Amino acid sequence: MSYRKTYTNSERKPMAMAGFGRGGHFNHPRSSNSGQHFSGRGRGQGRGGPSQPAHHSSEAASKWAASVRESSCVSAKPIVTNDVVEKHIGELERIYMDESLTDKKKKSQAISKRLTEVLRGIPNPWEFVLRLVCGVADFEEAKTSSLAFTILLEFRNWTNSSENHMKDTSEVESCLSQELRVQVYNTFTGRHMPFFQVASKAFKLNHEGNEYFLPMIRQLLHQNKLTDVTNIVGALGLQDHFSQEEIVIPLLLSDKVNMLESYVTSSQTQQVALLSLLDHLCARNTDLLSFAQ
Repeated sequence: MSYRKTYTNSERKPMAMAGFGRGGHFNHPRSSNSGQHFSGRGRGQGRGGPSQPAHHSSEAASKWAASVRESSCVSAKPIVTNDVVEKHIGELERIYMDESLTDKKKKSQAISKRLTEVLRGIPNPWEFVLRLVCGVADFEEAKTSSLAFTILLEFRNWTNSSENHMKDTSEVESCLSQELRVQVYNTFTGRHMPFFQVASKAFKLNHEGNEYFLPMIRQLLHQNKLTDVTNIVGALGLQDHFSQEEIVIPLLLSDKVNMLESYVTSSQTQQVALLSLLDHLCARNTDLLSFAQ
């Protein structure tokens, strides 16, 4: 198989976070939701820190993201040592490389079973799994056929299953700090966008008060990465923070109907606004040529 040489390499590279500052070592996130928060429209004002304006320049957004990324974070929960993480990565890789598991479904089931067993004794499953995903040898390939994606997918399933021993909302939120969620965003955007939808659900990125993602999203918008922005904003439920001119109309003019439909599905406000726009475009007195320009 194509991964054999990669997985038998005994000198594993240090686990790194993707996204901004790709290649830096993993920073353990704080368990509290303190730090910089974003004050935005419609989702409530952030607590415990200075607010961020909704419209940031690219430079300001970069500095803000860097300040979060480079902070020295210490979790209140016991941190699983790198040796333990490496041990479990090795076990999962051996399962993935097991030639007796020729069927993809059986391989996924075996990985799911092992992951479930491991997570029973982990104080912060979300942080631990992020380290697993970033640590496996095929993470950099950014493929949905990889072990990295399989672990992420099975973990998302675990969070919604009866095996998840953390049922209390406050306990879950104590694990999912803002810093950890920002690291998840940085990890699964860019080359790893195929992972983002699954990651956003597994790490509950669509939550009340998640406006702190806006500066980073606007940076992508300034870079004309419309497809990525559309997928991210839709997954995070932040549609109401963007005007029609920023996302909806460019999608319409690009004839990306399926993407547009997916974008407005979770926002009734956006659905009403889109219908109003379409009615306007269908009116006899509308100059479509001027609109397109």
